[in-house]
Amino acid sequence: MVVGREELSEQFERSARNAEALSATIEKSAEVHEAMRETLPGAAEHAAKDRRVAAEEREAAKTLRAHIVPPTHTGS
Repeated sequence: MVVGREELSEQFERSARNAEALSATIEKSAEVHEAMRETLPGAAEHAAKDRRVAAEEREAAKTLRAHIVPPTHTGS
């Protein structure tokens, strides 16, 4: 199947918006875990991991907007 340039550009933009939305959701998770750091063992570490993954998703969005498929990450 051949995809036109405009359709491909729209697909990259949709994927970039999805990555940004995922990043925002993960940031909220980080905020929740940070707030629970005093009462939930491992919460601070979980918040730090969430922030790393959220940053990876923001970078993926930038890469997608440049019409480049970002490398796969492990969420570590």
